[in-house]
Amino acid sequence: MLEPNAAARHTTPPADPEAWDRAEALRVVDGEEDLLKELAGIFLAESPQRLTQIRESVERSDREALRRAAHGLKGSASQIAAVGVTRASASLELIAREDRMGEAAAGLASLEAEIDRLAPLLDACRQEPTVTS
Repeated sequence: MLEPNAAARHTTPPADPEAWDRAEALRVVDGEEDLLKELAGIFLAESPQRLTQIRESVERSDREALRRAAHGLKGSASQIAAVGVTRASASLELIAREDRMGEAAAGLASLEAEIDRLAPLLDACRQEPTVTS
């Protein structure tokens, strides 16, 4: 039986430009792969706490807390060109600002789905070997 090679063992998720615009993220960091990997790691480390804040704000119907938490996550996501999370966070921020809290649970579900799409892409980015010249 043939031994699978390392590339086959570590499958990279397919590109998903609706979730993450990697080319834009690289442009923002002036092509610095290591910096992009660092930012991806920070986002992955901080997003669970931000998502918990958003979830709790929705559960309490706390408009102001939801607006602040969604705004913060939107900013973090936009720094790494996380298109889907940015869009979903902006939607939740608007829901809170316009006092449409009846729509917040659906907005939260959308945000959670976008984070689930994004996380494996960022994780794969962090695992890629750094190209040296």
